[in-house]
Amino acid sequence: MKNTWGKKLLTLFLTVLAVVSFSGTNIANAQTASQTDILTKIKDLEFSFSSGTGGWSTEVRIFPDGTFSGFHHDNNLGETGPGYPNGTRYECDFSGKFDKPVKISNYEYRMKCKSLTQKGKKGGKKIVNGVQVIVSGPYGFDDADEFIIYLPGKKVAELPEQFRDWVRYSINGADKLTFYGLYNVKGEMGFSSYPRKK
Repeated sequence: MKNTWGKKLLTLFLTVLAVVSFSGTNIANAQTASQTDILTKIKDLEFSFSSGTGGWSTEVRIFPDGTFSGFHHDNNLGETGPGYPNGTRYECDFSGKFDKPVKISNYEYRMKCKSLTQKGKKGGKKIVNGVQVIVSGPYGFDDADEFIIYLPGKKVAELPEQFRDWVRYSINGADKLTFYGLYNVKGEMGFSSYPRKK
């Protein structure tokens, strides 16, 4: 009798263990799919960082594998000199990779910048068509570390004040986001999104 009960308990234990293991695998698969989904959803978007005034902006694209590419430019027509009567332009062509986004709420995903490189040495200069072109830094990705993706529907009142300040023209008085947002947490810089021109 003891051996029979022992076998029954062992069978029950193994069954429960199998169910738990199967459920855990499904949850992990669902989380992975969810992480992939958010990057797939934003692959055709351009994230823009700007003040809404002036001749500067930074545009960034994020791809489904977590890689990204960006370009910053700042035009100063009044900054002239010998050989560059048409002004000065600051540029930075950069790229890198994010790790897998982690869902932290229905409207937020967190991810970290794993790598960031730029073309050319910062401060490098050349003259093109009467314009002095100076290599700058990846403005908007200053102190790049943790980033948050905000989804449309996120309540504006729940967003960090610094993010709201940068994207206020895109929010345009709405109480919920109508676009995907990207927030550089350490740099306190916010990007708004729009469909990429094809």
